[in-house]
Amino acid sequence: MQSTGTSWEAPGCPYHVEFAADKLEKIRLAVVESFYAMPRGGIEIGGLLFGTRDGERLLIEDYRIIECEHKTGPSFQLSEKDQARLSALIAASPSESLGWFHSHTRSEIFLSADDLAIHDKFFPKPWQVALVLRPANLQPVRAGYFFRDASGHMAAEKSCREFVLETTVREAASRQAPAPVRDAPKKPVVAAPEAPAAKPRVIQPEPEIAPALENNRGAAWVWIAAVVAALALGLGAYVTRAAWLPAQASPPALKLQASEVDGKLFVRWNPVQNESGKLTIDDGPKHIVIDLDTLQMSRGFYVYGRQSEKTTLQMKAGASEDLTTFAGPSPPHIPTPEEIENVKRDHQKAKDDLRNQTLRNRQLQRKVRELSNQLQEQKP
Repeated sequence: MQSTGTSWEAPGCPYHVEFAADKLEKIRLAVVESFYAMPRGGIEIGGLLFGTRDGERLLIEDYRIIECEHKTGPSFQLSEKDQARLSALIAASPSESLGWFHSHTRSEIFLSADDLAIHDKFFPKPWQVALVLRPANLQPVRAGYFFRDASGHMAAEKSCREFVLETTVREAASRQAPAPVRDAPKKPVVAAPEAPAAKPRVIQPEPEIAPALENNRGAAWVWIAAVVAALALGLGAYVTRAAWLPAQASPPALKLQASEVDGKLFVRWNPVQNESGKLTIDDGPKHIVIDLDTLQMSRGFYVYGRQSEKTTLQMKAGASEDLTTFAGPSPPHIPTPEEIENVKRDHQKAKDDLRNQTLRNRQLQRKVRELSNQLQEQKP
């Protein structure tokens, strides 16, 4: 019985799940990148699973990321706006939804109460499954499917058969590798026949071309007039292009937003495909310009550690541009190694001063006792 990501079945599951290996690898990369996006668990993501169903066989062939504004933090919890977008995404899909996936970065592989509510609301059909992925530091991604049994019940406490997703992709690639090509048997070398001797070339006298040029002179003027007319038409079309060219669609809005999550500034925007961008940050006296590649722009978020009460962020990607400002209490100051060294040095100096002062006090006390004894001896 198989228990891998590309081919999976388990006891009690009435369906055999198959997953396109290249799409599964892209999901794994997206989950891992979001996991390392910020400290202490990163950001959880999710998406729809699409494909075909043939009886008890589910073939997952594609996926779409579910937009989540992370209104309550880095966990994958869908707000009302997120759920409305999810409904529209399901309705607009040309193929059948076989379920969904999401990552758990701070908990184990199971379905929470919120996960079950999402599954029952948007994936009520008996064959629709849920895939939970669990990334970890310097470890492969673990995963597990969840399904409804024959009675319609879904065991949410844990997956009945987990698997390691990274190993699964390697095995799938090895199964799909072409067979080695064997060396073809060598054929005997056959000498090419000798080429026949070249015949002597007979040079013909050149015809007179002056009469031909004289006869074609009129046709040449016709061609010149046609070229001039075409250039005139092209120039006129270029000058009046604003009147007949279709209006270009305006680029999609970035909708730049910023909120604080786990002491960090979580910057979000509408994901941009196949376009690099630039994020400019004015954080108090600091002015920072960050170049974002196409992969970072497609993620739709960036994490920044602010240092002042007011932070202004400006993003530009192609023809789109947006600006937002975040204001809040100053974050706690994190001392630099130099500041920590200075504090240690001051602390050691204070200890040395205290020790020296204690020695001086003891010396003074001893002198006081000696003087007191001398006075007692001098009394009659």
